Amino acid sequence: MVERIRQRPPVHELYAETLMADGLITKAQVQEIRTEILATLERAHRAARERTCVLSPAPGFQDAQGIGGDYHHESVDTGVGDSRLLDLAQRIHQVPAGFTIHSKLQRILQRRMEALIAGQGIDWAGAEALAFATLLAEGTSIRLSGEDSRRGTFSQRHSVLIDPNTEGHFAPLQTVAQPPTQFRVYDSMLSEF
Repeated sequence: MVERIRQRPPVHELYAETLMADGLITKAQVQEIRTEILATLERAHRAARERTCVLSPAPGFQDAQGIGGDYHHESVDTGVGDSRLLDLAQRIHQVPAGFTIHSKLQRILQRRMEALIAGQGIDWAGAEALAFATLLAEGTSIRLSGEDSRRGTFSQRHSVLIDPNTEGHFAPLQTVAQPPTQFRVYDSMLSEF
């Protein structure tokens, strides 16, 4: 399905072809519109990068701690060395003695760790976990809230493990956070209204 979608022309091209076939627009006009749209987007992008962002608390959030600071557009080096990532990966893949991980999940986590050690890459969920771990280790608290946030919508995140025998909970990422840094993840209801 993905390949079929990838092979289809973009909607804007199909629409332009339909308009041209109906004689409502010329190829030159299509190109002129595209050029104009791209120029508008470029101007907006430049303006956004040049504008100073003034953060002011939203009503009801004046007392929120840890929010604020200077906002800027300069690039920041966010790289983390291989040895640091491997150390964090090993820490977030350890569970307390007596804690049982579901056998299917145990295989997923084991394959993820083996691939990382062998230098065979990181899957998306593993990359997310390592990104969270680096932030927590640097002292940045993380709070996630959403439908199925603990497990992940596609059963990929597993930020909170549940022992199938005792129903005990364990959040591996919390192990890299030194107080007062916290990793908090909440499942919220899905509301379609």
